[in-house]
Amino acid sequence: MFRKIMLALAVTVASPVVTAQGAAAQQNAAVAQVSGRWLGESKDPRSGNVTQTMFEFKADGGTLTGVQYAGGGPPMDIRNGSIAGSKLSFQMTRNTSCCGEVTQQFTGELKGDELTLVREVASTNGAAGGGSAPIPPLVLKRVTQ
Repeated sequence: MFRKIMLALAVTVASPVVTAQGAAAQQNAAVAQVSGRWLGESKDPRSGNVTQTMFEFKADGGTLTGVQYAGGGPPMDIRNGSIAGSKLSFQMTRNTSCCGEVTQQFTGELKGDELTLVREVASTNGAAGGGSAPIPPLVLKRVTQ
C-alpha cells in the first residue's frame, strides 16, 4: 500500500515538470521554424501596386530579430520582436518625406511553411497607412533553398 501511495505521489509531482518540458519543447520548435527567409507580395491598398517583399528572421528564445527587403529600397531592421508559440510580433520604423517617421506594427501567426502578418501603420504627423482602405494581410511562404 505504501508503494502505491508513493508511486501516485511521484507521478503527481512529476507531471507539472513533464508538462513544462513539453511546453518548452513546443516553444523551441516554433522558434526554430520561424528562423530563415520568407517571401511574399505586398499590395498597396491605395494604388494597387504589388511589391515583392522578403523577411529574414532570426529567433533566439522568445526574441525575434531580422530584416525586411522590399521594392528595391534599403533593408529595414526588425525591432521589439517577440515570439511565443506560433504567434509573433515586431515593429519596423522608417522616415518618409510625406509622413515623417512611419512605424509599422506587425502581428502574425506561423502555420507550417506559411506566415500570415497583419500590420498597423502610424506616422509622427498623425497619418495612418492605407488611408480609408484596410491594409490586407501579408502572407509569406518559407524560402526553402
